[in-house]
Amino acid sequence: MRVSFKNCFQNKAKSLAVVALTVFFYCQATVANERLLMSHAGMEAYLDTLDCRSGYQAKLIIKSPTAGVFDGERIELQRLIGQVRAVVSIECPMIKRMTAKGMVNNQLYFAGATDKSWGWRIVGLYAAPPGR
Repeated sequence: MRVSFKNCFQNKAKSLAVVALTVFFYCQATVANERLLMSHAGMEAYLDTLDCRSGYQAKLIIKSPTAGVFDGERIELQRLIGQVRAVVSIECPMIKRMTAKGMVNNQLYFAGATDKSWGWRIVGLYAAPPGR
């Protein structure tokens, strides 16, 4: 089997391209741009940022036309968060924490978090907009 300089150079160039792309994608520690992940029960879940390199956490924005999903036991919100976690864990299998801002009519209404150590149960604060 004879290896020519041309073949050797092409193989090295391909290898370098693969390494460069791998490094590029690995170094993308934080993904941003508010990407729609899914909808459930009238809510829309957007990925605000995803840190898969150091903090292993995602920041979400949950938009809803009504405030009821953020009040009480938050069963539908918990279901949505569970679905979002499944999607996010495909990109970031080591995910440990997710924080969420709940928006109603573009106003902050809810702030919450869920953590692997809490059994992924969402814990939140109710933040009614001024004038309510």
